[in-house]
Amino acid sequence: MNTTMERTRETMAHAVADLRSILDSDTLDIAERDDMLGFLTGVGDLYRQVEATLVVSTGVIEKRSATAERFDVSSDCRSANEVLQRTTGAAPTTVKRWSRLAAVIKPERTLASGEVRPAEFPALRDALTSGAIGVDGLEAATRPLREIRDRVDSAELADIDEILAAITTTTGAPVMCDTLRDAALRLGAELDLTGAELEEERAMRAGRFGSVSSATGSSRSTGT
Repeated sequence: MNTTMERTRETMAHAVADLRSILDSDTLDIAERDDMLGFLTGVGDLYRQVEATLVVSTGVIEKRSATAERFDVSSDCRSANEVLQRTTGAAPTTVKRWSRLAAVIKPERTLASGEVRPAEFPALRDALTSGAIGVDGLEAATRPLREIRDRVDSAELADIDEILAAITTTTGAPVMCDTLRDAALRLGAELDLTGAELEEERAMRAGRFGSVSSATGSSRSTGT
């Protein structure tokens, strides 16, 4: 038995019971504004940490289900998705979303060498696992960048990853998803534009070189 996980389960059970008692009473109806705001801030902290756990767990279960262990089959389920459905009550589409985001933040192991490569967005992974952002924040930050990743420099993309992760911790309060999305769109567009300009410049240089080569070849042919 994993004592850390068992202790956490007990803590979560107490939290669930406390939340249930609040919902079963008129506590929220009569709460002072400051009490309500502080309470919801705490709920948000818990919510984001739970979402992070679900995303990471989805990646782990999928990985273990693809090995000889067959985590899904040994759990009497047809797939990793079903394991998550049965344990959390989430819809299949929700689990697919967790799976998609798990792929964004998990380190990759190269089959040939066994080498472990960093996650696609390691800084935002840390922001997720630390509870700075949840599922919505991670998707808002990474979706615009994934759309351009194949045509921009990976080092510059890593810089944006760091910048966006820093945004999640600078205000001392949860960052709004729209803020992350707007920043990712703006930074991604600037990087994409720079990449496009570089490609255009390379193409122009290649065109000029080709023209010069053709002209030189033509003059040489004429002179022989």
